[in-house]
Amino acid sequence: MSADQQAQIQAFIVSWTGQSDNARLIASQLAPSFPDICTIYSNKEDATETGPGVWVKVPDDYFFGRKFREIAKRFTGTHCFIITADVSCQDWLTATASLRAAITQFGDDMGVWSPKIDHSGMSIAKNELTKVAGTHYRVMTYSDSIVWCLSKDLMETMIALDYECNNLGWGVDRAASLITHSQNKLVVFDDSVEINHPPSRGYSNDAAKRQLSVFFRQIPWSVKVHGLYLTRALRRFPVVRSKLYALVKPARLVQKYLQAG
Repeated sequence: MSADQQAQIQAFIVSWTGQSDNARLIASQLAPSFPDICTIYSNKEDATETGPGVWVKVPDDYFFGRKFREIAKRFTGTHCFIITADVSCQDWLTATASLRAAITQFGDDMGVWSPKIDHSGMSIAKNELTKVAGTHYRVMTYSDSIVWCLSKDLMETMIALDYECNNLGWGVDRAASLITHSQNKLVVFDDSVEINHPPSRGYSNDAAKRQLSVFFRQIPWSVKVHGLYLTRALRRFPVVRSKLYALVKPARLVQKYLQAG
């Protein structure tokens, strides 16, 4: 049985005030693939919202961090597919097929999958470690949490973290990526899927940075140390980045995926 046939992907949408219509549209487009798609939502009016799948209301002061915690509590599958409600995609069913293809391609070696996202805070040039030869996949240092999919092993680690201190949610994607590297798995970027995302955000960057700092205190140094070579050593030597990355990865990953730089 292939990895795709074994995969039990659960899809979640993160929605908030002003995004209910778009969340409902995304849910309706993904419902054929995910009949039990779950929307975690909040709004200033404390109004009940409904749409395709399951809709779970949380307090309006829940931002991404606490909503991610609610997703982690409800996740029971093999892969957790998370979408923020302010995005759009020309064809969500094709995007889903691409996700399933990546699961088949990488199997248990993939910890995080992420598509190409407009106005993402993540620089592809700075974060690409190597391309997977003959494919549209890249191996990255970090992923963006705007649209992404996390493996079961990763979610089991992420649920143990405290999100009360990081309501705005900055650093959740960074922590997930570092944990993935510490588990000797891959952060995979999929060039075949494009997601449209607006450039603005509705909260203070300073507050988000302060919360991130507190949040990262609970990440063990055995995980955080991966950030030292990923963000410093590898970026300092971009020409030989993939070779340096291959030096610290298990032989099975190097032989299967890592193209010499």
